Amino acid sequence: MMLALVLPVVFWSASADSLESQSLETRLKALHSELRHAPDSLKFSLYVALAELQFFNSFRFSTEETDARRAALDQALASAEAALRLNRTTTARTARCAILLERTRLLDNKTAIVTIDSCRRELMEIHKQDSLNDFTHLVLGALGVELAKISPVQRTFAPLFYAPIPTEPALDVSLLWLLQAKFARLYPAFTYLKLGEAYILLRNAKDAIESLNACLRQPEQHPYFDAHCKRLAKQRLDDYLPRIR
Repeated sequence: MMLALVLPVVFWSASADSLESQSLETRLKALHSELRHAPDSLKFSLYVALAELQFFNSFRFSTEETDARRAALDQALASAEAALRLNRTTTARTARCAILLERTRLLDNKTAIVTIDSCRRELMEIHKQDSLNDFTHLVLGALGVELAKISPVQRTFAPLFYAPIPTEPALDVSLLWLLQAKFARLYPAFTYLKLGEAYILLRNAKDAIESLNACLRQPEQHPYFDAHCKRLAKQRLDDYLPRIR
């Protein structure tokens, strides 16, 4: 149930824009400080911005400390839920699902499957309400790719030991959603990684290689997160290229 998902494009406050050249840690501290003094009208966007940075920060620990990773994701979830208490936008709801899905890396199999199915249902409901939301397309597309990686054997035995594993969204529909997200340029490194994985599953070697190389070419705009995506893309290429020669 290993899912690597993503948080939303956020609308930074004017004062948060000036933080972009600073380190992630400095930006996190500045946002916490700003939240303490911000008027209510700005708190929603600040909480969403904080959730995004906390999500990025969790990838700082993606190959090492589980406890630190869990703490960073828990902080991101708390910020997303604080934002939702102020305004239940489709993007904020999608962000919460994205964090919950990423947290399934750290859960037992039964809890992970139940979480995945709950988030899948929520995301499909969001998509019905806002079918043009490219961020929801991206998260749903990534979820569909992850579900398509699960083997028939795992699906057969999961209900006996844990819970049934969802089969939707289908891989072909997920690919279309990812292509829509690609043109929206939300999180290019992540989008190209997931496109590459989808094409591998579909046995489309040309587009798989092109997508994974496109991921590697992306500038690292999002601290820790883009580096994580590019590391996975390199691993996928190293594993895939010998199999098709």
